[in-house]
Amino acid sequence: IPIVYCENCGEVPVPEDQLPVLLPEMDNFEPDGSGRSPLARLPEFVNTTCPDCTGPARRETDTMGGFADSSWYYLRFTSPHYDQGPFEPQAMRYWMPVDLYVGGAAHAVLHLLYARFWTKVMADAGLVPFCEPFTKLLNQGQLLGPDGSRMSKSRGNVITPDSVVASYGADALRVYEMFMAPFEQDISWSTEGIHGARRFLNRVWTLYAQTYFPGAAESGSDPDLERLLHKTIRFVSE
Repeated sequence: IPIVYCENCGEVPVPEDQLPVLLPEMDNFEPDGSGRSPLARLPEFVNTTCPDCTGPARRETDTMGGFADSSWYYLRFTSPHYDQGPFEPQAMRYWMPVDLYVGGAAHAVLHLLYARFWTKVMADAGLVPFCEPFTKLLNQGQLLGPDGSRMSKSRGNVITPDSVVASYGADALRVYEMFMAPFEQDISWSTEGIHGARRFLNRVWTLYAQTYFPGAAESGSDPDLERLLHKTIRFVSE
């Protein structure tokens, strides 16, 4: 946190031309039980001069928590290269508020709550012209393990993507995940479901190979299939 403490001037912000305050390299940054930040153990970092009176001062050694960043990142995304402030006002007004927020219900009392709080504070300060950062909330369902309970390392029922890709291929995994259930519904992992996705992809590939690969069995152009293919490409593209 870019603040220094001076006996004469009190709490003094680090001047803008000295930002950001870069953290020093540390070999050991484990907590020592004192409740202080590990940075407090580095006198060469802590001891500095006051920007106002040039007298001796000490740096703040607490750092911003992760939830501080996750409470306003959506505003920074509107102009990530802007260097005159946290976000470019015109871009923020164009893109914000967010149309759709997708996240699990577990986020509601942490990230989602903090993001709304920060937005309301910034609205009161006149920085943003809205009080709610997200227009619509949609919670996705949970993916359950083959045993019907929530996937968890502690339960030993996690299905890793790498193992599925190795057995069935990445495309089969993607198709299965896209069509396994309505978005907001909890669903149990099903080996039969991914078998069906792979069978579907194999049929599509066989049809395509027979039609378009020179030298393939029963190779030959099908005008109806060609027309449908291009209509589909146009529909998906647009």
